[in-house]
Amino acid sequence: HKSVEQQDIQSLIRMRRLLVTERTRIVNQVRGLISEYGIIMPKGAAAFRKAIPEILENDENQLSCILRELLSHQYERYLYIDEQVKWFDDKLNQTIKQFENAKRLMSIPGFGPLTSQAVAVWLGSGQQFKTGRDASAAMGLVPKQDTSGDKVILLGITKRGNTYIRSLLVHGARAALRRAKFKSDNLSKWMLELQERRGPNRAAVALANKLMRIAWAVITKNEEYRPTQS
Repeated sequence: HKSVEQQDIQSLIRMRRLLVTERTRIVNQVRGLISEYGIIMPKGAAAFRKAIPEILENDENQLSCILRELLSHQYERYLYIDEQVKWFDDKLNQTIKQFENAKRLMSIPGFGPLTSQAVAVWLGSGQQFKTGRDASAAMGLVPKQDTSGDKVILLGITKRGNTYIRSLLVHGARAALRRAKFKSDNLSKWMLELQERRGPNRAAVALANKLMRIAWAVITKNEEYRPTQS
């Protein structure tokens, strides 16, 4: 049973997700639209923020008034949604201060405020799972029987339908993999070896599985994650 605070956090995460989807949609629509006029824009939000003002200010690209107005309108909409996403991020940075379980999860590599709160709400007390492996399986990050625990297959959407949290975990795992080379703890060494063997994509999924197990342990034991050195 979720507390009111947990429901609030879930609502914040849900609304933020809708806004991010909408923001991405605007970028993709505008890229598609201007490509029909022969203007090719690189992918990504940073390229979008840089390119649109430049396109609007360029008098020599022969764009019609209507298209300029359309682009200007979409760009304003994008900036407005971007501001709203920042508001949600600020709110989530505030709510985590009162949410002990989520604060503990922040000690795990690759867990920022958003992932920590999403996983903390989803796990609750964690008691519904006997092991971290069960929690990871319920999230759809299921390893095949393999002694090293790094052969991972991604199932389709589980009945619980947590594709979003799963994508946050994999995204966080990618960030942790990028930072692993600057660290000397055992988990970081394992990550780097894994990446060598399996390549970055499969390594990210295998790591997401491991991080989910760590998250379960952090919540059920009520203690922060502490990296071990060999």
